[in-house]
Amino acid sequence: MSDAYLNLYELTDPGDFHCTYRLYTVEGLPKTEELGRNLDQLRRKLIYEIYQPVTIISHGGSHALAIPATGPKPELEQQLTPAVVTLVPIGEYDLSLDTITSSTRGILTDFVEFFIKSPLRANRDLWSTQGRNFFWKRPVNDRDEKRDVDIFEGFSYNIHLIGNRLYLSLDVTNRYVDRYSLNERLAGSDPTSFKWKSYLYHFGHQLYEVQLVKVLDRGIREFKFPDTNGITHNIYDYTRDRCAQPWPAYIRNLDPSSPTIAYRNPGNRQERFGAAALCKRIFKTDDPEIYTLHTQSIKKPQDRFTAIRKSLDDAFSRARCELFDINISREPLRIPMRTFTVPDHLFGNGKILHVQRRVGDSGVQLPQLGRERLRLLRDSEAGPYTKTPFLSQYIVVPQTLPRPVYDDFKQKLIHKVQQFTVYPENPTTVLYDDRHASNLRKQKQAILNALSRSGIVNGYALMILPGHADADLHNYLKRELWPQFQFQCAMANKIMSFYDRGENTIRVRNHLVSRYQSYLENVALGLLQVNRKWPWVLEASLHYDAYVGIDVKNHTLGVSFVYQNGKQVIVRSERSQQKEKLLTKMMRTLINEHVATDIQNHSLNISSLVLHRDGRTYPEEIRGFKQGIDDLIDQGLVNGNIQAGIAEIPKKTSRGLRLVYQNKSGQFENPTVGSYFVLNEREGLVCNTGNPFHMPGTVIPLHARIVYGNLNIEKVLEDIFALSQLAWSAPTRSQRLPMTIKLIDDLLRSVAGTADDDEARYG
Repeated sequence: MSDAYLNLYELTDPGDFHCTYRLYTVEGLPKTEELGRNLDQLRRKLIYEIYQPVTIISHGGSHALAIPATGPKPELEQQLTPAVVTLVPIGEYDLSLDTITSSTRGILTDFVEFFIKSPLRANRDLWSTQGRNFFWKRPVNDRDEKRDVDIFEGFSYNIHLIGNRLYLSLDVTNRYVDRYSLNERLAGSDPTSFKWKSYLYHFGHQLYEVQLVKVLDRGIREFKFPDTNGITHNIYDYTRDRCAQPWPAYIRNLDPSSPTIAYRNPGNRQERFGAAALCKRIFKTDDPEIYTLHTQSIKKPQDRFTAIRKSLDDAFSRARCELFDINISREPLRIPMRTFTVPDHLFGNGKILHVQRRVGDSGVQLPQLGRERLRLLRDSEAGPYTKTPFLSQYIVVPQTLPRPVYDDFKQKLIHKVQQFTVYPENPTTVLYDDRHASNLRKQKQAILNALSRSGIVNGYALMILPGHADADLHNYLKRELWPQFQFQCAMANKIMSFYDRGENTIRVRNHLVSRYQSYLENVALGLLQVNRKWPWVLEASLHYDAYVGIDVKNHTLGVSFVYQNGKQVIVRSERSQQKEKLLTKMMRTLINEHVATDIQNHSLNISSLVLHRDGRTYPEEIRGFKQGIDDLIDQGLVNGNIQAGIAEIPKKTSRGLRLVYQNKSGQFENPTVGSYFVLNEREGLVCNTGNPFHMPGTVIPLHARIVYGNLNIEKVLEDIFALSQLAWSAPTRSQRLPMTIKLIDDLLRSVAGTADDDEARYG
């Protein structure tokens, strides 16, 4: 591979760019834990009022709003729930590419992004979802009369300032939408099963995303609501009056007796009303209904960049910006090729795995890394790094799993774990009666009753779920039993699928022997991780001594603490008052109590600490982090000059950026693992997946952004890559997430998952 490229397309001819913006401070906004949400609400309200970009910035130790001086002025008194706030103009300021600072960078990118979006919104061939995603209105599979799902191709974009140059990032994406309306899907179904899902609302030729709140028991002609002027309408007449003609067929044929729905627009709590017949469900990419369709749409790098170029030509040929004239380059940004080396791995008995870094270097070649990890785990002279004895071990098994199959599976699993480390010869079997457990409540109760009868309140287990297990059973049990009783799951029907059964014998099917061994190995590796038997750690020190990873999901905090290069790893969880964030006090406690405890229990010497935040870091969290660090200093547990900071690492996005290489024949392909690019002094990309590890599509780099502290972005990126090498659950593969985020992602997916409590309690 030779040249590296990013899907960044330069906005050219902005050399004479110059604009003036007005700055307003906000008075009367309560400085509570809801300050960030209230500011964002005010920003969105102003955008709607003056249809101009509005950017929140720090100014004089407080917050201010930046608005283009060329546009209309906002009303100075603004009603927010429940307060009235006042905008105080403090002056006009010049902005140009030559005078950009870290505090004005966001103003520039927000302004340009807003004005570039305007012609996209005006394009009648496009519809958009929340954010910067646009899709063509005609499904690509509309000629297939037997389809159940419409596939909409589209793109997402963003604006970036790198150095003193502006770039458009562009990536292609798909949306999958039910071909049939919610009204058609309601027939014979429980209406509550459709709540809180996303739908595409068809308001004539306008298509937009909504979230369903509930289905009402009145028809759309009968149900009435007031508009913003207080005038009362029924939904049927309101829809037909305001939809531009010629009407689509679904407006012409709208049934006035069809049901009414209450819905919300994304990011807005206000309920609105509409017609179920105009809603079609938007599927997530992991929904079973579209799994096969989504896998077919995965694009290799060359195909992806070809599709990106087509979107660039089709959608951005008329791109405009009110601030200055622009042209968009049709060639992706070419960048220097830079790659981090794979850090040395430390296994049991001091065995080190080293990957060659140059010709003639001792060690294994990079393509052999995965196989060599697994070989050393199996090697009696190496094995897992953690050699401590296992605590109480159990296998929880359903009665419907035939005894001969269970005995053979148990024997093979114990042998597989013992290939790695010393494991008990005969873990305790806990049998539960699932023969009449036909729903989640009965399945849950059967397992909990069996554990209770056996007097088990803590320990570690392999939990074999019944073949007919409810989809929520795993998550509910994890949430109910964590952290006292921790387990790795297997499925009875999956185990049964490997066996042939005769009258008096059982045997593994000949063509599945190899696959069964792989399955057993995955279960065994999961058991090691559940028991905190770390397969390997990093041999050399990271740039920063201690790492804390946090995420908040559905009022549950997941937090990981990684010390001494992975030798000490601790995972905790607890309830959060907020659904997706931490309040200042809780973040402070997380640092000044948990980190303090770990320092004392493990005799740690910490001179630097970095917090990895999965997703957005809220101002309250930064405030609590700073207070927690100050507490550690006051307690004498760390020096007063400790280097501390926060880096955001959103796992679901890289802000649309893709990094590829061009081979000798001119084709784009995935980069080598460890490839990285520094966007600016506080942001960068790192590819923890890529060649030589196989993957079907195009690598999505991790995007890291320093939001607090005097950290070095290149060192932050290299430590993220090093922590991603702790791929304990799949040694032969690459892992996209650093272990700080991976551990809590796995945890929260279960303990904060969407298990149905009512179903589990009442059936």
